[in-house]
Amino acid sequence: MSNTNGHKSAAELRAEARANGTQPPTDPYPNPAVRAEKINKAWELVRRGKSQAYIAEELGCSQATVSKLLKEGKQAQAPPGLEEERIIELQRNEELTCLVSERLESGEDFATCVELLRKLAREKRTLLGLDAPKRLNLTTTPEPTARELELARLVRELQEKHEQGKEPGPRRQPRRSRP
Repeated sequence: MSNTNGHKSAAELRAEARANGTQPPTDPYPNPAVRAEKINKAWELVRRGKSQAYIAEELGCSQATVSKLLKEGKQAQAPPGLEEERIIELQRNEELTCLVSERLESGEDFATCVELLRKLAREKRTLLGLDAPKRLNLTTTPEPTARELELARLVRELQEKHEQGKEPGPRRQPRRSRP
């Protein structure tokens, strides 16, 4: 039996693998096309305000799998459909900017229009990602302590002596003569 989309559920795949004596798949959606379809469907349901339990029921998988699918969608930089939403918001922002500019030119309240234009410009920068922090991969190495420097010097000294064949052995205490 397959779920509503014609795909076998994870439980069905496990049962089939046991019957065939093979290892069951660890990924309920190993096919990349099916996986992308499930990610898109999960995000569509999230945008409609559905719970993970509801999404799991709808997709025919566990809540843990739904969580993984949603996480995968986030890691792909943005949930599917976000780019279209951003384009729509940018168009709306541009329309509002034109309307406010027309009001400003017609002599309406200068301070109010300027404040609205500033807010719209700030929103546009955010939508375009211009306000996003830049990722810098900085690596710093802390200054070595005096003790670390001394240890490094001693290690180098021992390595040099070993290479020259003059590695110091354990020191013996001279025998005391007995009276």
